[in-house]
Amino acid sequence: MNVIRIQLMQDGPLLLDGKPSTIADVRAAVERAKEGKLTIWYYRENAGTPATDSQMEVLKIITDAGVPVSLSTKADFSDYVGEDGRSRPRAVPQVLRSYEFFRPPNTPAVGLLRLDTKTEQHWFLVSRNILLSLSAELARMADKLEAVQPPS
Repeated sequence: MNVIRIQLMQDGPLLLDGKPSTIADVRAAVERAKEGKLTIWYYRENAGTPATDSQMEVLKIITDAGVPVSLSTKADFSDYVGEDGRSRPRAVPQVLRSYEFFRPPNTPAVGLLRLDTKTEQHWFLVSRNILLSLSAELARMADKLEAVQPPS
């Protein structure tokens, strides 16, 4: 994922992607976010209490950089705070386990694409043009990924 996770704990620890960090580490990470067009996921324990000086400094670093920020009310970032101020579950990417394409005999212009994850099946009605576009985009993205090496 293209995110940097910042957790500010009430009793002092500052965690950057789950590791104890310093204000200088946060400043460097926010600069990386700015250059790499990454999003900051931000959590502050007991957010209803006044922030400490160091917590305010972290927030200032983030806001001054102008990077996108997603606020979370949970330390595991399993939610986000929507524009209306309400907590909502954060969608978590799932591993694609398998797929299958079905072409119904009486509808030659469209087909059904099924994508399977561990817990769900997702069905899509697709046209030839959509399949060709998807195929080209997937091939382009595959070129950017490294091949997985089998364990020795």
